[in-house]
Amino acid sequence: MNIDIYNEFSDILKKIWTEFEEEININSFQSFDWLDNWQKIIGKPLISTEPQIVHIYNHEKTFAIFPLAINKKYGINILEWIGGVNTDYMGPLVHSELKSVAKFEDYWNLILSKIGSFDLIHFQKQNEQTVSILNYLGFSNENHSLYLKAYNTLLAEDWDQHYKTIKKRIRSDSERQIRRLKKIDTINFDIAESISDKKYIIEKMIEQKYNRYEKTKVWNMFKIQHYKDFYEKLAYLDSKRFQVHCSSLKVGNEIIATHVGIYNKRIFYYLMPANNFNEWEKFSPGRLLLIKLLEWSVKNKLSMFDFTVGGETYKKIWCDQEINLYYSLKAITLKGKIYCNFLNMKLQIKKSIFLSGIIRKMKSYVS
Repeated sequence: MNIDIYNEFSDILKKIWTEFEEEININSFQSFDWLDNWQKIIGKPLISTEPQIVHIYNHEKTFAIFPLAINKKYGINILEWIGGVNTDYMGPLVHSELKSVAKFEDYWNLILSKIGSFDLIHFQKQNEQTVSILNYLGFSNENHSLYLKAYNTLLAEDWDQHYKTIKKRIRSDSERQIRRLKKIDTINFDIAESISDKKYIIEKMIEQKYNRYEKTKVWNMFKIQHYKDFYEKLAYLDSKRFQVHCSSLKVGNEIIATHVGIYNKRIFYYLMPANNFNEWEKFSPGRLLLIKLLEWSVKNKLSMFDFTVGGETYKKIWCDQEINLYYSLKAITLKGKIYCNFLNMKLQIKKSIFLSGIIRKMKSYVS
């Protein structure tokens, strides 16, 4: 077995990667196009991400690609998956025959010996398959922890059939909201076909998201130009592995809800929904647009609608499958151990805040 390390998304790597994509099943976030686009617009200029992309092969046959990178935070070098907050599922691209060729237990340390120096391994948003691969190669199981959920739903072959699976109260209320909106003006569900139309909807989505982030006082990525650029440039992205899908719900000439996502031959990824909550929130515009996206996905013969990362309560209403996502932490140096303790403390605080929120809701229901 041979191991090569690539420090950039070169043309040579693109050929290897895109040919490998044709041989195996991957999610769209593992594609060369998605991660190359992220690295060019956010990774390199904003975070100074240094790619450490691992290519495992034998006799010109690729068995795995690990899209890794080293990021520096507070003077600590951290080994991570490439993709940052904009990438919902992370992990290696792996051929089913990898386990038959990588047989000895310490293969993981051999991979790490080829990579530049770092203080800490911090992997995020990994499914159970990725954790299994890491364990097989010699990454200790003790370093993995469950911390996130993702949800998706299988789509029926016929829209009428799938529509009946949606809870009756949601269907009834959505139909009522549509009747209310029709009294105001005509309703249109628009899907962008041209680059200029995609760009317009993306800009509108960013505007709506920006306002929402500010109102809810959460971190507002769109205060940083690089994140705006990343989504705006999706309008121009041409990939064989996925398509960018931009849609809007309009009442008359006003856009009241938007969505920017991606889809491939099987799956629709629900990524960036937004709406004009100040004036139209009482009509549930985001939900109305979501139903239209589900209908579009069914009619275009997709088999799954993926709500991606996040354990928001509303997702459970729409979904019939739950995915566990894991993070992996392992300190390599003393500096790494100190930062590892800091990260664990942050995660415990987040969990306690989450649990206290659930308790408050339960008490409100009881009272």
